[in-house]
Amino acid sequence: MSTNLYIKRKGNVSGSAVNLQIFVDKNQIGSIGNDQGKTFSIPSGIHQICIKLWTGKASPTLNIDVIDGTSIFLACGIDKKGKLFLNKEESQISNNITGQAVDAILVSQIQNNLNLKIKIQQDINWFFWIGILSIINSVIHFLGGSLTFTLSLGTTQIIDSGVAAYTKDLSGKDKTIALLVGFIINLVIAGIFIVAGYFGQKSYRWIIIAGMTLYALDGIIFLVVGSWLEVGFHSLALWYLWRGIRTVNELNSLEAV
Repeated sequence: MSTNLYIKRKGNVSGSAVNLQIFVDKNQIGSIGNDQGKTFSIPSGIHQICIKLWTGKASPTLNIDVIDGTSIFLACGIDKKGKLFLNKEESQISNNITGQAVDAILVSQIQNNLNLKIKIQQDINWFFWIGILSIINSVIHFLGGSLTFTLSLGTTQIIDSGVAAYTKDLSGKDKTIALLVGFIINLVIAGIFIVAGYFGQKSYRWIIIAGMTLYALDGIIFLVVGSWLEVGFHSLALWYLWRGIRTVNELNSLEAV
């Protein structure tokens, strides 16, 4: 018979960009990303489990005695010192009818929790698009281009236009410095939304609200000048971000139970 092996990777800035490889008895059974949870089916008996980076760096090996009908819960990740860890969780259930029922409920709750976190990441990703596209617009302007992405910030576009007007009669080093200053200011502004996206995906509700407020105020710029396409994209992004807040509330309610 087989049983469920559930592995949850703790969210951490260190090594968040790379997946960890999961090995059971020296055979890779899958990989796991930052702040993800995955379930695998493994046969009963004694197994050696570890996680590795693509470089070959591995966590200490964990010996697990798998009992039929009992799910195994493990936590893994990279600590602040850059070391890989793999630990047992306290959620292992005894092999009996009542235990299996409770075990099924726990697995269902964990899966619901994971699904909500995925929904939050998808909706809050709009902050990243807003910031990144605004930076791309500024880079294009800095290089003398005219292409503009609709989802980007009106504030950074105003700065780009102001810098263009200011540098119209400048040349050489003075023009380059003025363009560079404008680009750095836009980089800081766009960076605020990228930071909002990062912490928003960590379910910091007030940061999501603050980012939405700033983006709504930015949308007023397009509303005043009658740029309705940009107003429409701002409204669409705000709707998804609002949906992200509702999902954060749902996740907090689930974790509070």
